[in-house]
Amino acid sequence: QSWGKGVSRRQWTIAFVVQVLRESDKYGVWKGAEGQVSIWALFEHFPALRGACFNKPSHLVNMVLADPSKALEVSGSEADLFVRYLPVCERLQAFVESYTSRLSPGTRVPVAELLK
Repeated sequence: QSWGKGVSRRQWTIAFVVQVLRESDKYGVWKGAEGQVSIWALFEHFPALRGACFNKPSHLVNMVLADPSKALEVSGSEADLFVRYLPVCERLQAFVESYTSRLSPGTRVPVAELLK
C-alpha cells in the first residue's frame, strides 16, 4: 500500500519513528538510558503512528524486522515493547562483525568487498 509518491506504509512508519527518536527532545518524547522508547508511549504521543500500526505494537515490530536499513532495534516482551534508533556507525560495526565472524582468524577483507 502506498502512502503517496510511492512511499509504502512501512517506509513512512520507519522514517517517522527514526525522526522522532533522533530528535526526541524536539518532540517531547522521553528516552531510557540506552535510547529506547516504549512503543505504547509513541502510540499515545502520535495517534497517526498508532493508526499506521493498527494499534498493535507487534505490527510495528514486524515492520522494524522487515526494514532493510536496520535503523531500529526492538526489545522487551510482548506486554512492554521498546524501540531504539541505531546510529549508522553502530549498524556498520554490527554488519562487519557479522560478516567477518564467519571467516578464519587472520583473514584480511578488502574494504571494497565489504561495500558490495
